[in-house]
Amino acid sequence: MNWSNKMPVTSSLLFSSWLIAIGGILASAFLIITKFKEINALIYGILLLFGSLLLAALVRMFANIGQMVFDIKADNRKANNEMRELKERSSQERKSQLQELKSQLQELESQLQAQADALTRHSQILGNLKDTFTQVNCDSKDVNQNINQIRDFFEKIERHLGLKK
Repeated sequence: MNWSNKMPVTSSLLFSSWLIAIGGILASAFLIITKFKEINALIYGILLLFGSLLLAALVRMFANIGQMVFDIKADNRKANNEMRELKERSSQERKSQLQELKSQLQELESQLQAQADALTRHSQILGNLKDTFTQVNCDSKDVNQNINQIRDFFEKIERHLGLKK
């Protein structure tokens, strides 16, 4: 039992149990002392003593039960408040984590978009280079063909002029 936070009813019941016990002891002692020669007075005195101690124990038991109920309710309220605070804290933490995740996702999305734009530009550049190389290849074939035609032309001239051995 928490003695520092005692209910007023508990205090009064505990005090009453002591009064009942002391009163029973005194009454039984008085009965036994004043009529000590009678056997019935001795029996009545002992019964009064046991009865008063039993009543004192019952009153003390009810006081303790009442205090336990009071303490349980107080502990329950305290636990409910702690649970509420914990729930609010965890809710706030989840909200902050969610905001952080959202910002990280937005940052990743912007980085991914930038990389996709860069890939698109590189793809266009590669396509332009392919077209340029295809054009250069065609031009080099034409130049090769023209060189072959010029060589054939000079060979004809050599043959025609008889310069060939």
